[in-house]
Amino acid sequence: VRPLHVPLPMHPGADVASAAMIWFSENAPEQAKDVAKFVYTELNPSQDKDQAKIRAEIASSMAAKFPALKKLGKNGAAIVAALEKNGAFAALQKDMATGSQMGVQGTPATFIGTKRVDGYDVERLNTLLAQ
Repeated sequence: VRPLHVPLPMHPGADVASAAMIWFSENAPEQAKDVAKFVYTELNPSQDKDQAKIRAEIASSMAAKFPALKKLGKNGAAIVAALEKNGAFAALQKDMATGSQMGVQGTPATFIGTKRVDGYDVERLNTLLAQ
């Protein structure tokens, strides 16, 4: 099971958070659930107008909470560059295309078998996983 990431343009830096979640699902899957919980319930980016600054801030915040991300770079900007280079953003673009084809309009959208869970609904996810 891997969430389908479709970051919304109204959320600055959501692409970085989504790409990082993809990276975790592939490189540190034991932390992926905790990373998703952090992104959807605790991460609070600034409202700065500088998109590069927001993106770097998000990567830095995630790396501070989850040090495995520091393998990609020593600061937020370096982590963003590494996510762009290592294929996480390419995977995100694929998720976005797939999501568009499936009518997904926001993130996260998780598919468990044929069941779709929109949003971060832990109870529903756990119920479906237990079946």
